[in-house]
Amino acid sequence: MPDLAHLLAASSSLEAGLAMTRYYPLRHMARQPSPDSNSWQNDGQPYVWDRKNKIWRSWALTNAQWQAGDGFPKTSWGEYVGASLGQMVPTVTRIDRDTAPAQTLWSGGLYVDWDDHLGWGAGTVFYYIAAPDPVYQSCLLYVAPELGITPRLIGTVIYNQDIPPAWTNSGRDFRDFRLFWDEDHNQLVMVACMGQNFGFFTSTDGMSWTARSPLAGPGPLIECPSLQKIKLRDRQGRATDQTRWCLIGCVQGAWDDEVITNECCIYWVGNWDGATFTPDAFYPQTWDWGRDSYSSVTGQDEQGNTFCGAWLGNWQYCAVPMPWKGFQNIQGLPRQCWLQPEPSGFLRLYTAPLADDRKVYSLVCQNGLQGIDAGSPYLWPSEIVASGTGVCFRLDITLMQMGGAWPDQVLLQIRTGTIPEGQPHAGNYHMDFLVDFKDQKLLIDRTHSGWELPNYSANPGSPSPPDHKSYNPWSTPTPVPMEPKPRVVNSVLQAAVRDDPVPAGQLTTMDAPTKRLTLLVDACSVELFCDGGRTSASTLFFPPDVCQGLSLTTTGPVVASAIVSIY
Repeated sequence: MPDLAHLLAASSSLEAGLAMTRYYPLRHMARQPSPDSNSWQNDGQPYVWDRKNKIWRSWALTNAQWQAGDGFPKTSWGEYVGASLGQMVPTVTRIDRDTAPAQTLWSGGLYVDWDDHLGWGAGTVFYYIAAPDPVYQSCLLYVAPELGITPRLIGTVIYNQDIPPAWTNSGRDFRDFRLFWDEDHNQLVMVACMGQNFGFFTSTDGMSWTARSPLAGPGPLIECPSLQKIKLRDRQGRATDQTRWCLIGCVQGAWDDEVITNECCIYWVGNWDGATFTPDAFYPQTWDWGRDSYSSVTGQDEQGNTFCGAWLGNWQYCAVPMPWKGFQNIQGLPRQCWLQPEPSGFLRLYTAPLADDRKVYSLVCQNGLQGIDAGSPYLWPSEIVASGTGVCFRLDITLMQMGGAWPDQVLLQIRTGTIPEGQPHAGNYHMDFLVDFKDQKLLIDRTHSGWELPNYSANPGSPSPPDHKSYNPWSTPTPVPMEPKPRVVNSVLQAAVRDDPVPAGQLTTMDAPTKRLTLLVDACSVELFCDGGRTSASTLFFPPDVCQGLSLTTTGPVVASAIVSIY
């Protein structure tokens, strides 16, 4: 395998770096920590199944020499590999920024031509990467004979000035190229970020591109567009043989979908005719409501199953000095995703942990069903009480109504603990997830999760500096809708949803007698999934090492069970 030597070298380097790092994730993708810098990464690039070597690959924008306070760096393409999507490790810098005309490479995508559609040989890899050439963002093409080999620069295939002027915001944005082979129309398709629009381009040779159509977005900036056919399940979650075109991306800036964060991940469902993507009426919608979910990425396996993920970061603080040591920023865990109809017929994008996610954990603890009430909290397994959760674990919570009704609130707290008086940073610490049945929201509150916070003052010139007079993006709690309603885009649809939101005799998830929560917790992050992936939210936090307890309390009677899987 071409990467064996690199993997061995990376393992040795990683072991040395871990000796001095802080908050380094055990499962999430991060660059190898360095004792002399904070090895930077941001936007992840597509997940690709390497058919020849039988491994997964992905990439991110990286700079191993970045120092806290440097602001946004010049970046290369660093690679990750793994036998499974849930266990990816950092390896080489696959494409160095010094090979680009302006010595920096930004986000893009790639197409692996397994069937030799473009005539360069089966398995040839075409990397389409954004970079200044000469000033504004243009599209560079790098080519390698196969995955795992450093590609060579062919040249610029789309210049910024060649894009239809009506598509762009004065030429500033042209990046995040995502590609797929369109079997229905025998062409290579590229979707690109163009500020307030996505742009669709097609080619039959990979070199000459035709601008086909734009798609207007919902916010000041939309990025990272991936268009693919995604499998449908029926209303009970059972597999079908149907698919729909789904465009997955992200939006930066406020918009009207119950989201209070500066940026989040969104999607459209619609139809692709070879030149234009036409969304169905309800879209776009949100698929991750968390504070730290951006720069979406997707990939598919050979069976056509789709996986998605995001960079766990927020430009309001992830370019300032953070509590991390030796590295800066992490990628979210890849998720399985599918489309599933709501009772009204609206198609919801579900995102959930990988089907084999539990296999990576070494110890599974559970206590079975317990009736809990105000003043009588959940009793955790003895192994957790004695030794704690560690810094990396999975928590599956099931809540069931008692007496046919929900309590007003249930409070789940993770990474709980106390630093005693007289010691540095004394206090009680806990990361809170408040299930508010009365208001049909789940509130994520990291206010008391740790004493280490982003250092805004050290770099006030971050890309999206917050206005602290009215809003603090780190400490402001994040609401997640437990019964998310389709974002209604016109009065006709609004009336339809209002007048007949649920067919007679069919329950909404809030009416159902069971509520399920899954949390994937790592050293500095939590990815939360509600009701099998119907809603999700991702967030960073920096808990003290000594705080490894759990707590589950309620304002009224409810039945609860928990499974704790420790890495």
